[in-house]
Amino acid sequence: CTATCTINAPTPPSLTIDKQQRLIPDTTLQWVGLGTPSDIAYTSPGQFEFRIIITNNGGNATNVVMRDTLPVGFVMDALPWGCVGTITPGAASVTCNAQAGTTLTSQSFNLPAGAVATFLVKGTLTSWSPTTNSVYASYTNPINNTSLNTPTDTVNQHPQLQNTTLALTKQQRNVTTNTPAGATTYTSSPITFSANDDV
Repeated sequence: CTATCTINAPTPPSLTIDKQQRLIPDTTLQWVGLGTPSDIAYTSPGQFEFRIIITNNGGNATNVVMRDTLPVGFVMDALPWGCVGTITPGAASVTCNAQAGTTLTSQSFNLPAGAVATFLVKGTLTSWSPTTNSVYASYTNPINNTSLNTPTDTVNQHPQLQNTTLALTKQQRNVTTNTPAGATTYTSSPITFSANDDV
């Protein structure tokens, strides 16, 4: 009697990441697709919301950590509302660590096959030069305990020059006669002076 057995090898995890951005109070995030850069023009300081989407297209992933390099000059809103993470399906939450300079990370979490982790990051960006914001996720393949990284996704921001109108007014006074009245009073109107007066 001969028996034939088929052993299905476990599927390794395969994670992708997408970062999107919008200016608050705009209602639409820039849905730019995986790996496609986005560039937003804004008037500094500007309030931004970033959405980071980590999708598992393979088997279970463990020790997943979102690693975001924030734009220089970006200050995240106070936790927990400055960074909110959720896993779907279901509604498991993921905690973010406090911002450290330009670095923002999540606490480690597991991402089952087919699941998606979404992070919403809010804060204020103050900069007078263009900035870049890159994010990736590190994770572990539990089949062979291999450490892996997703590709990096990048979004850009550049401040616009504000239109400024300057008004110039020249005033005068007669120093000799203190005209108009008051030792330091100036006027834009014509004044009366005599020869040798200091004006």
